[in-house]
Amino acid sequence: MVPPTEPIKIDKPKLLLVSDELKLSKQQKTDLCDACYDVTLIHNTIDCLKFVTNKPVDHFSIIILKAKMPLLDGYTICERIRAH
Repeated sequence: MVPPTEPIKIDKPKLLLVSDELKLSKQQKTDLCDACYDVTLIHNTIDCLKFVTNKPVDHFSIIILKAKMPLLDGYTICERIRAH
């Protein structure tokens, strides 16, 4: 008799999606979740910086930033995240 096996738990890669386009980014989040990513969606650049700086450096496998956003652009956010 073969003993029952427990399902293997595989952690999904954590992805941070930062975009000020609400409708499009919600669809992107759905698509990325369907592709087996654990997606965090943030719509504000200042909130993004606060959120990321409170996480360990290796918390996210991938960060996707929109280049042109109000307040701070994606390039500036990237530089500040790297400096963290």
